[in-house]
Amino acid sequence: MQEFSNSMYKTSEQHKETTKARICRDSKDMETILSFFRDRNPFDSTETKLRNIESGVTADESANPECALAIGKKYIARNVWNTAKQIYLQTFAASSSNERKVLCKIR
Repeated sequence: MQEFSNSMYKTSEQHKETTKARICRDSKDMETILSFFRDRNPFDSTETKLRNIESGVTADESANPECALAIGKKYIARNVWNTAKQIYLQTFAASSSNERKVLCKIR
């Protein structure tokens, strides 16, 4: 069929993840990650306090990781949702004094 139609059938690489450049880059990235964790082992059994693996800052005694989800939800409810409810839509009045007037309050 190829001879009859004067065309060639060829395949190309189907998966870019299998190219030599991609494999080399992935290997370098993996070594970077492993090096990071060698220097900042988050699974150090001698460390008993909560510690940020990037900065190395150790949490004080008041930090309670068991309550982190509840504390986070309370923070968002207090600082995000309540603030959003209190937003005022404002505009400049067309008066000569150009005072800002509150049109409505989002409830």
